[in-house]
Amino acid sequence: MRKLLWNLFKIAVIVMIGYGIYDNYFRTEPTHTVTVEDHDSILPHTEAEISEVILGESRKKQELVVYEQELSATQTITTGILDLDIFRKSKEVRSFGTAIYIVDLSSLSETDITFDADTSLVTVSVPHAALKTVTLNAEKTEFSDVEHGLLTWGDIRLTPEQQNLLTQELQTELESAAADPSILTKADLGAEEALKELFGTVLHTLDPDLSARVTFR
Repeated sequence: MRKLLWNLFKIAVIVMIGYGIYDNYFRTEPTHTVTVEDHDSILPHTEAEISEVILGESRKKQELVVYEQELSATQTITTGILDLDIFRKSKEVRSFGTAIYIVDLSSLSETDITFDADTSLVTVSVPHAALKTVTLNAEKTEFSDVEHGLLTWGDIRLTPEQQNLLTQELQTELESAAADPSILTKADLGAEEALKELFGTVLHTLDPDLSARVTFR
């Protein structure tokens, strides 16, 4: 009997030792992964940061060409004696030129820039497109045939002074055409498209989620 008890005791000890080995080396506890967010990468950009990049790009551009328009104007040259039709000669002169329109970004300030953090939309208020220059292309000038009165013949010849006066009048006509409201509207549309691309590109370098909108003062 004593021998039986001794054998049972040895078996119990062996079982306990085996269970301890299993518990220490083979039993695994569930692991928990802790994710630490990089708060620096998700912090929203401040309006000051956005204004800085917009104003920096504006200072580089100053006057941005946003639109070009081809123009034409017509003047009639008339010469004669005693203001009588029979002594009058006339012909039309058609001139061509190019108008350049710009947006002046030099006056842009922080008050012209607003940022909607909910939509990531940056709105920039800019001046309307304005006429910068009108260049007369003298090489394209066209002349009609001379219309003669009953007692006139030959071409119309202008003195240097008359030629300069004609050029000035043609330039004035082109500038007047360039100020047409319909053309200024097209210039504004060109400005909106060009500036939206310009500001959108620079904002994208700051944050790909940012977008630009352009309004006029």
